[in-house]
Amino acid sequence: EEYLLNVFATLRVGTDVIPQGHEVAREQFKLGASNYFAKKTATTGTVKLTDEKDRITMTAGGVNVSINKKSGLMDGYQFAGKWYFNQNPTPNFWRAPTDNDFGNGMEHKCNIWRVAGSNTSIKNIATKEENGKTMVTADLYLRDVASDYQIVYTLSGNGDLSINVSYKAGVNELPELPRFGMIMSLNKEFENFTYYGRGPWENYADRNYASQIGIYSSKVSDQYVPYTRPQENGYKTDFRRLTLTSNDGKGIRIEGLQPICASALQNWPEDFDPGLSKKYRHTNDITPNRDEVILS
Repeated sequence: EEYLLNVFATLRVGTDVIPQGHEVAREQFKLGASNYFAKKTATTGTVKLTDEKDRITMTAGGVNVSINKKSGLMDGYQFAGKWYFNQNPTPNFWRAPTDNDFGNGMEHKCNIWRVAGSNTSIKNIATKEENGKTMVTADLYLRDVASDYQIVYTLSGNGDLSINVSYKAGVNELPELPRFGMIMSLNKEFENFTYYGRGPWENYADRNYASQIGIYSSKVSDQYVPYTRPQENGYKTDFRRLTLTSNDGKGIRIEGLQPICASALQNWPEDFDPGLSKKYRHTNDITPNRDEVILS
């Protein structure tokens, strides 16, 4: 749990220029020590592990997770027989450049990260069981940047899946990371977006205090920010949790082990990315909303 105090300053008396009740300032204060991300106790239940030729499968609490042994990535996630992902979580180090990025040449300087998450090879994959949890550890090699990347999948007895990733740079000097995370897509039906984090408008780590931490709900289609020139948009910071659900209430819930950032859009980053040169495009020049939900 955690407690937050929101304070707003508004005009008691209006003027010819500013109406009564207009908000002129706001601030959010954290009260006391937060234990929101305190480590949870192990859950009860049994995890079934199946090690086959091409994949490792873990099953618990109605959840079935399969890890491809050739890639180290998830190639299946089902709950009660229902598939949730169109594309399973994949390492991602790229975002569409902004106007300011083009101003400092980021599209060229950081280009090596553009597809680094998809150009990987598997070094090792191993399983481990302890305290009612089953872990699959996949050690990958990022060929573009000659670096190591590890994914640890942990399934608890109640069906909770934890994904922990870590990165170790190689000896080559590399440009800054535009992003560090994972990207995936879900069926379009999971269009109801509720989150506990900074909102309701987009916000980024360098300028997010105007967006207060709270619980917000919206549609994925409302997350797009139509800049004059299409670019990175719609991201939000300091998430504690988020859910993407269908109208019948089914869907996924993601919780951070620490504050995380995320966006849920109907476009992939490459839809907003003109490539290695700045192009004078407009909203109507990008691919229309795709028939899926893209979660970063």
